[in-house]
Amino acid sequence: AVSSVMIAALDEPDAWEGFHCMAATDPLDDGVATRDGAVSLSAPRRSDEEWIAFCQDLGAEKLSEDPDYAHASGRIPRMKKLNRDLSQYTKAYSRDEVLRIAQRHDALAVPVQDQQEVFQHPQAEAVDAVAATADGPRLAVPWRINGRRPKIEAGVLDLTDSSGRK
Repeated sequence: AVSSVMIAALDEPDAWEGFHCMAATDPLDDGVATRDGAVSLSAPRRSDEEWIAFCQDLGAEKLSEDPDYAHASGRIPRMKKLNRDLSQYTKAYSRDEVLRIAQRHDALAVPVQDQQEVFQHPQAEAVDAVAATADGPRLAVPWRINGRRPKIEAGVLDLTDSSGRK
């Protein structure tokens, strides 16, 4: 399982300029559902054989036989739909099990973490990515300019999604 945290400006990057800003133009990624959380997943791309084996491990052979998903060139532009389809299978597994299956088959996968998981993660502490504010702890840029952290008030990252979930 992945033992890391990715702090990124994936949503509204103009409001919070994260140091690791991948997929800044993509909509909010809730990942694939699991029994105990979610996993941000990019199915195997380098090898169609790995894709088939990945599907077999999940019991999702039907997806590996779908002509839209048969090759990476079809999976990549359909990633959101593919992840919705994969969720029908991944929800039977724990988050760690999905991460291990993904890793075994050369897929890119990271756990979707809530605020508490991020704030309590040793890596967040190591890079000093959590700042105390009057409203409670907030993600903050981990770098310093002339020894000082940029003002957090200028761009507090609200991790509440459209459903009000944090």
